[in-house]
Amino acid sequence: MTICSVDGCGGKHYCRSYCRKHYSRFKRYGDPLAGKAGTGEALAFIKDVALNFAGDGCLIWLFACKNGYPDIYVGGKVVLAHRYICTLTYGDPPTPQHHAAHSCGKGRDGYVNPKHLRWATAKENIADKVIHGTDFRGERNGRAKLREADVLLIRAARGKKPTTALAAKYGISLVQAHNIQKRKAWRYLDA
Repeated sequence: MTICSVDGCGGKHYCRSYCRKHYSRFKRYGDPLAGKAGTGEALAFIKDVALNFAGDGCLIWLFACKNGYPDIYVGGKVVLAHRYICTLTYGDPPTPQHHAAHSCGKGRDGYVNPKHLRWATAKENIADKVIHGTDFRGERNGRAKLREADVLLIRAARGKKPTTALAAKYGISLVQAHNIQKRKAWRYLDA
């Protein structure tokens, strides 16, 4: 019988020389030892590489990501790696609502250079996304039914055409058509 390659495990081989438990950790976190807080390659990468990175370019996270953002197992729970690095570099966030914002705009791509990180409010982080072109509102949203030009036409028709007719023409709900005309939806076009 083949056993897990993790020292001291002794579990039955499942995949990639790991038992089921260690393979699951490897698959999710990029590290078979991720279940033990403070151990593993991902944490060593942060301590040895990321925190000592002297370059100005982006530093790619080599391990697991969740929804595009790098994560790591620390202190018994999964945390976002860039947030953890920001805490180690700049201290605790001013408030729990602060984000670890990326000045390079590549947070979703898994970049973790501490020089590119800072604490920012949600509003500041969204403003950064607009500048970097990584904000998916309006017609950049894959679920959008309208284009910006359509929204402007709907607004211009306020009081001139029935809202029900506009909603039918553009394939949106009556509520959505009202919200567009009253500038409750697609508000960023007014900025």
